[in-house]
Amino acid sequence: MAEETWEAFRAANTDLHFGTEHGVEVVAEDARMVKITIPPKFGLIPKVLTHVVPNLRGEPGTRKAIEFVHATPLEYLERWIAANEVFGDDVKLTAVVQWPSGQSQQNGCATVLLFSYRLREGAGHGMSG
Repeated sequence: MAEETWEAFRAANTDLHFGTEHGVEVVAEDARMVKITIPPKFGLIPKVLTHVVPNLRGEPGTRKAIEFVHATPLEYLERWIAANEVFGDDVKLTAVVQWPSGQSQQNGCATVLLFSYRLREGAGHGMSG
């Protein structure tokens, strides 16, 4: 059996709602949603970086700055664990998908998360990409 690429998965699952970082499937009858990250995107995290500052009269100096960098899969999951603890959420990791490498810039792993949601009265569950 041939391995399925990310592109083939996305094309075959037209019922999923895709944004820039993940796809979402709403399972209204169970009041649950399934969220799959789009590889290699796992959001951004703040990080302190050191930058070289040129000095025309001597040795270069450095400065520190807080910037946002791409998160790793582990950092992404740690944020979800923290959200469960702080907000009493019920997010569960249900799968880790390893897409075949070398087939596109979208190769790598993806996480599949399952979580509950509550709709406000009168609110719909439409998603937009």
